[in-house]
Amino acid sequence: MAELFHKAIQMNNDSNVESLIADLGSSEWNTRSEAVRALRKLGDKRAVEPVISMLNDENKVVRKYAAYTLDKLGDTRAVEPLITALSDESTSVRSMAAQSLGHLGDTRAVESLLNVLQHDEEWLVRDAAAHALSHLGDKRAVEPLIAAIGDEHWFVREAAVRAVSKLDDQRALEPLISEAFDDEHWFVREAAVQSLALLHDPRAVEALITIVTSPKSEEGRGSPGDIYVRKAATQGLGQLHDKRAIEPLIVALTDEYRVVREEAARGLGQLRDKRPVTRLTRALDDEDWIVREAAARSLGQIGDDRAEDALYDTVMGNRPWIRDLDDEDKYVRKAATHALWKLGDMRALDGLIDNLKNEDRFVRKAAAETLGQLGDERAVDALIDALANSESADRAHAADALGKIGDTLAVESLIRALGDNNAVVRKYAAYALGQLNDPRATPPLTRASKDADMDVRDSAAHALWRLQC
Repeated sequence: MAELFHKAIQMNNDSNVESLIADLGSSEWNTRSEAVRALRKLGDKRAVEPVISMLNDENKVVRKYAAYTLDKLGDTRAVEPLITALSDESTSVRSMAAQSLGHLGDTRAVESLLNVLQHDEEWLVRDAAAHALSHLGDKRAVEPLIAAIGDEHWFVREAAVRAVSKLDDQRALEPLISEAFDDEHWFVREAAVQSLALLHDPRAVEALITIVTSPKSEEGRGSPGDIYVRKAATQGLGQLHDKRAIEPLIVALTDEYRVVREEAARGLGQLRDKRPVTRLTRALDDEDWIVREAAARSLGQIGDDRAEDALYDTVMGNRPWIRDLDDEDKYVRKAATHALWKLGDMRALDGLIDNLKNEDRFVRKAAAETLGQLGDERAVDALIDALANSESADRAHAADALGKIGDTLAVESLIRALGDNNAVVRKYAAYALGQLNDPRATPPLTRASKDADMDVRDSAAHALWRLQC
């Protein structure tokens, strides 16, 4: 029967759709099931009524796939039949019907879904109903969803928490705060914390601050669940843009867990207040590179010149954590470079240009990439010089950066690079010439479109297309 399904996805024509619809009348349930699945894949509206009829099939697998397929077909003729399917004897059929009603987005289903949420005996169906109601966005669901936050099964509680936050109703605030502190399952507490931030209510700030600074849970501080709840609270404080969060986030910069420190650093950048600059500068020496990168980015967002020297030391590799100058360090240094550039400190540019000649290949690569991202034309001469480096990787990175900067001063040098003995360099040179959009490159790119290397040919052809646009 799998052959039927694969045949359908390869052939989307009139006769194939009609053949599949005919297969819905097969005496074999697995043939009917595969036909329904194949019709879902094809997405042809002619299948709507025939698939609706399969909601009454004697086999529950067929009925389940019929409900699933009606979701994809996206026709509101299916709403009332799917509402009826909410009373099916099969748990999987009722669950799938609820899911499809949510995706169809027709509010005629609201009352029936609320009834399922409140009364269905299977948690899987109640969970699907809560998710569906979140898609429908109808305020009639607010109070029932709040009630469902007390459901006996944590899957349903989590779905209700997330659903009610999407309805953006302040009636949910106190129940969400309660769940954030008291639910026995950390998945639900995390969902409640994330939902509090979505409500954008100043009253949520104090609750999030309490979780960040003095978390309590049955599992105990340091458990996986507790850590991610605190992470969510730290992230939420940054999203709410409330100045009361500054001091708690500064404290969280020294949390024992990396995910919390990272979100604290990011959140302080979002708040754009200068008070945490000194502490963020210290975070440039955090033991974890992800925290260091977040601190560098936030210092750039805040824009205080007190951070310039520490950022410059980071760019130049003069920090205690920089040893082997590996890829992780590269990301931190790139973030610090962008921060310095935002601060208007030209030492960032000078330092990057110097790093094009650094003895470490990772540093040279990071310097070329960052110069390309900054797009400052003052780096063009140094990058042209780098096209003559002995290492082919350096030449390729320089060509790529010159293309991103877009200064036509580099055209002749990039044309020469089309004759490089390394195919990767030729490929990047061709692509860069397309970005520079200079007609002088047309003849050499035409020749490069016949290069022995397929990637070079493709890059040259793309560049020629750009020149003609």
